[in-house]
Amino acid sequence: MAKKASKAASKKTKAAAADDAAAEEVAEIPFETALEQLHTIVAQLEEGALPLEASLAEYERGMALVRRCHTTLQQVEQRITQLAGFDEQGQPEMAPFDGTATTQTLDRAGRRTGGDLFTE
Repeated sequence: MAKKASKAASKKTKAAAADDAAAEEVAEIPFETALEQLHTIVAQLEEGALPLEASLAEYERGMALVRRCHTTLQQVEQRITQLAGFDEQGQPEMAPFDGTATTQTLDRAGRRTGGDLFTE
């Protein structure tokens, strides 16, 4: 029983090391390049032509690319500001970007209502 637990722990350690190596490898790749590589990996895995070990390695790299892209998008979202309106002097007022979706509908005249930045 102890040997089985030891083997399982060893497999987890190897998997964690592979994840770390993949993460380090993609850490400095530009977002667009990471996204292109991710599309390529997905296509290869969907094709099913790779051997099992190669598929696993590509899957691990793909997951590292997903984390890289997700982190980059979160950082960009935090930096985006949006025009919130104008003050009394006519200067634009900026507000942090709110990533939640707005609910907009059109009235009979085709104007947006509900959730629009500039309400009348």
